[in-house]
Parts: sequence; C-alpha cells; structure tokens
Amino acid sequence: MLELLLHLDIAFASDEEVARATYAAARPNNSGAPNFDALIEDHRFRVIWGRISAPFEFSRADQAAADAMLTALQAMLKGRFEETYRVADTARSQAELALVAASIERGEISPQAIGCQAPEWVAARLWDRAPRDSSDKTAALRLWVDRWHLLSSPALIPALVWSDTDFVAFWEAAVEVLESRAGLVNWDEMRAGFIARMAMVSGVSPSNLGAYLPAIPGTLVDRVLWLENNRLKRAVMDTLLACKSISGIVGLLLNGIEAADHAEAPHPFAAKLLALAADRPDLFLIILFRLRVSPKLLADVLLNPPTSALACLIIGQWQPLAQLPAWATDFSARRPHKDS
Repeated sequence: MLELLLHLDIAFASDEEVARATYAAARPNNSGAPNFDALIEDHRFRVIWGRISAPFEFSRADQAAADAMLTALQAMLKGRFEETYRVADTARSQAELALVAASIERGEISPQAIGCQAPEWVAARLWDRAPRDSSDKTAALRLWVDRWHLLSSPALIPALVWSDTDFVAFWEAAVEVLESRAGLVNWDEMRAGFIARMAMVSGVSPSNLGAYLPAIPGTLVDRVLWLENNRLKRAVMDTLLACKSISGIVGLLLNGIEAADHAEAPHPFAAKLLALAADRPDLFLIILFRLRVSPKLLADVLLNPPTSALACLIIGQWQPLAQLPAWATDFSARRPHKDS
C-alpha cells in the first residue's frame, strides 16, 4: 500500500486550475457570463487550499435557474467531485502492484477500496519517505493530505510517528498554509458569504437580508454566540465540510498538543494556532468544535490570556450529563443522605 500511494498521482476536477479551464471551456462566447473570479466574489463557490467547494443548495439553485449565464457554472460544479488516478511506471513494473495498478487506472477499483492493515503506519511513512522539495513545503503537504484521505484519514500524533526533523517540516508546512490563508476568509467575508447563501436558497436579495444577520461582534466570546445563531447551523456545517483538508491537518496538530507532556502553559503551538484563528473564522470553527470535547486543549485556551474568556464561556456551556456513560448518570443523580 505504501509503494502504491507513493507512486500514485491524483487529478482532481475540483483543483482550481482544472476548474478554471472547465469553466472557461463551457462559458458561452460573448454571453456576458461572469468570469471565474467574479463568481468567487459573488460567493457562488469558494476556493480553499487550491480546491473549489460549493454548498449543495447553491448547485441545486443554479441548476433550477433558467439563466444561460449559469450554464458554465453548472458544468463546473457538476463534475467537481471527479478524481482520476495514475500509477507511475516504476510502481506498475512491480509484479505485486501491476494488477491493482491497472485496475485503478481503468476505473475498476478505487484506492479507497483497497484494504490496509496498518493505515497509521502507511500514513506516517508517506510523509517521511516521500521526496520533498524544501522550497515548496505546502505542495508536499497537499500531496500528503490527499493520500492520507485515501487511507480514511487515520489519527496520528505527529511528534510520536516522525523524527524531530520531519515533525518540524510538517508543522512549518501547516502553519505556512494557514498563514497564507489558502482561501480562508475573515469574519466580514464569512458573514457576507452566509448572507449570499441565505439569498440563494430563499430567492431574496442579499441587500434585504443584511438586517436579518447581525453584524460581527468585537470579542471572541460574542463571536461564538454569534455563530450559535440557529439560522447559521447549516451554513456552519457546510463551512466545516468545505474546509475538510484544512481541518485534517489542524486536527493532527491538535492531537500533538493534546498528547504533549511537560510542555509550557499554554503550549506554544496552541498559542500560535489560536492567534491565527482569531481572524480566520474557518479555522476558529475547526478549533472550537475540538475544544468542546477536549479538556486538555481547553486548558491551553484558558491559560492563554487573549482566549481565557473564551475558555470560560465553553466551560460555562458544558452539559456533562450528556457526555457521561450510562452508569454514571444514575450515580450523578443521587442526593446526599439527609444526615450526611
């Protein structure tokens, strides 16, 4: 499995360059249809870490619209989940891989359907054994994440499965992606996207929905409460799905922070991620969902001065009975004896 994935090339129809070409080819000449970048600005879809993503409601609404200007957009979004695989000649020449490689390239079997007895080990070796261009760390990380997804995204603790050098390379590549934003929006852009989504689904002009969704508050505590607005639940979940790859690497970094012993308080990596998340609400949502189920990570948030109030809010919102095992529910419901 390791040899196969090390030599597997995956072509994504959702890749930005491919999507641009698909849209340009399907865009009617002299039709007045908006260009690719104008559609992004109009919140028709997003490009996150080099891949396009759009909520299903957007696709259905566009398909139902009798607007010839949207023909190219429909063609692009319809095929965005397609993937094509090619196995390098060096792998196909190996007897133990020849048959499966041929089946993959003919589309008879997908790499996800191949059983793997040690997905964690394979995922780890895909990083430390794959050749990496030190001048383009993010490209190596993008390739690794794509292959990691084929293994069903096994959980890893980076500092335990890699040497210090390989772990630092992973951390630096991940931070470089997050610092570059990679399509991650700011708070005002997120609100504008949510309003555009509501307008698309409801058929109401975005200008008429501005008062329907309050302005972005100033503090992280108030922003958590803003995100908990019932009107935003579906939009929030779609945001997390759109950021699947970003969420994957952040989750691995959080695994390492959570497993660290005798680290500073707060953990310096946690402080770095929290600082990045403050003005990247996509990243903030990813971390927020993890904090609700991880007391160890929450301790870092509590001990980090800029986010200590946020930790207090999460603690105040805890509903411990919902997380206790069945036997503990009865135990916690007992009352002290009147003479005790």
